[in-house]
Amino acid sequence: MKPQDFKDADAIASCYDESAEKYGWYAPEVLFGLVYDRLGPGERLLDLGVGTGLSAVPFKKAGLQIYGVDGSEKMLEFCASRGIAIELKQYDIRSTPLPFADNQFDHIVACGVFHLIADLDDIFSEAARLVGKSGTFVFTTEELRPDGADGAILDNDGVLEMKNETSGIVSYLHSHDLVENMLSRSGFTTTKTLEFVAYRKTEWADERTFRAYVSVKNETP
Repeated sequence: MKPQDFKDADAIASCYDESAEKYGWYAPEVLFGLVYDRLGPGERLLDLGVGTGLSAVPFKKAGLQIYGVDGSEKMLEFCASRGIAIELKQYDIRSTPLPFADNQFDHIVACGVFHLIADLDDIFSEAARLVGKSGTFVFTTEELRPDGADGAILDNDGVLEMKNETSGIVSYLHSHDLVENMLSRSGFTTTKTLEFVAYRKTEWADERTFRAYVSVKNETP
């Protein structure tokens, strides 16, 4: 991703948390609640696309050590001001390998990030490299449902590109089958999944369907 691709994220960094509250974005609470029973104080968590740190806050409160990576300098500045992270790195998460060591983390979380990325295969493979034995990979996708409830037809790749004509933001909807296949190829097994409406206070409430995943790295001999 070129530096200018992060201009939009830089521009909204100072008001991101306020907007999340305004529109009723509660995906961070969904993810944390689903994985809470697998967390332990002192464990290391990497937040992919950490942004302002909003999704990392509940994990910090639970006693985890927080590491974050994001492409937006301004988002990272805001996150740093929260004082919740041990280390923050500015890096495009689509450019693998990521700048971390093998088996460095106990958990990886990506909240409200993957609907902005079309091809997730390399990132899923990186997650498998970065988490240790029985590590967890927890994330959200925007759901592409084969029943046509999203007003779209599922293509052969299981990904649909949609552009918001007002904001110009492009989103990528991923089918559940596609995500499960990618997880399996990367060496993860899904233990929990939940389809939910991520925005409570907006006209999007009946349209923006997300899915949360808790997946665990398979043990190898």
